[in-house]
Amino acid sequence: MLRKQWFMILAGLTFLLTACSAVIDSVELPGLQALSDSAGVTDSTAAAPDELSRLADQAEADQPLLDVVQVTRDDNYIVLVYAVLGAISRDGLSEDEVTNAQIDLVRTTAEAVWAAGLQYTPDASSIGIVFMEIRPVNTLDHGPAPTAWQVLGIMAVTDSAAAYLAGPHNQDAFLTFSTSEDVIIATLDRAYLGRPNHPLRSLEA
Repeated sequence: MLRKQWFMILAGLTFLLTACSAVIDSVELPGLQALSDSAGVTDSTAAAPDELSRLADQAEADQPLLDVVQVTRDDNYIVLVYAVLGAISRDGLSEDEVTNAQIDLVRTTAEAVWAAGLQYTPDASSIGIVFMEIRPVNTLDHGPAPTAWQVLGIMAVTDSAAAYLAGPHNQDAFLTFSTSEDVIIATLDRAYLGRPNHPLRSLEA
């Protein structure tokens, strides 16, 4: 049942190369506003504070497909990582194998962000990641332009994330943890209007 729910969550998210088309609606849960609001708490001309920058660097080191755009920490000590994620290869994989690989990609990325958050922002009340994909948007003057679009958010209470990371790191454990009351998972559908404060590796390549 948990695996089926995740199949529904991942369906239609093109940044993970899923072959399905349906997307479940966002659900109203406490804390969802933090996931769906665009970040705007940092100066667009400044880099992230040192501890947030180190968090992003460590998460990227632990998950090579992760490319952090912005890290924020609000007045409630909620730390959010806004990032794009490299796609997995589906060559030679069945549809079920592709979806299992997608779940594992989301899992290992969330684990990397939570672990880095615990290391560099241990005072955070919750640690989350907002996955984004790049979509072309037509402009009046310059034709199609790439725009970051928020598509999936995962946020966990810090203490619960620490307890999860102390246990086995596998898909079954993640699927079970994702249904706990201390975790929020929501599909999103809105443009990213935040202020990037971390170097985007995909643009530097």
